[in-house]
Amino acid sequence: MASSYRVRDGEITVVNRAIGPQHMTITVLDNRPNAEGKSLPRSYSVQYWDGKSGKLLRTQSVQNRWTRVGRFDLPTRLTVTTASQTGLNVRSLRLAKHKLLVKAAR
Repeated sequence: MASSYRVRDGEITVVNRAIGPQHMTITVLDNRPNAEGKSLPRSYSVQYWDGKSGKLLRTQSVQNRWTRVGRFDLPTRLTVTTASQTGLNVRSLRLAKHKLLVKAAR
């Protein structure tokens, strides 16, 4: 697997990757800083290409949402919209009521 990255102001903006017969490009559209100033991805797109012909196989749009629990950033929602020759597909996962486990005393 070969990868190349474009970085601007310390954030990854584009990833190009060859995975077997396919190539993919991830383009970061929106990041948000967390409490420590590190980037959390909010939205990005992924294009999948045939490595030989260059034909676009499918495109995905990904949306992430986060919540802060203690000192951790945890996902609350992930939505992936996929467009391909077979049509449009939207999948969404929601997570709620996040809690940190308390370590039991020995």
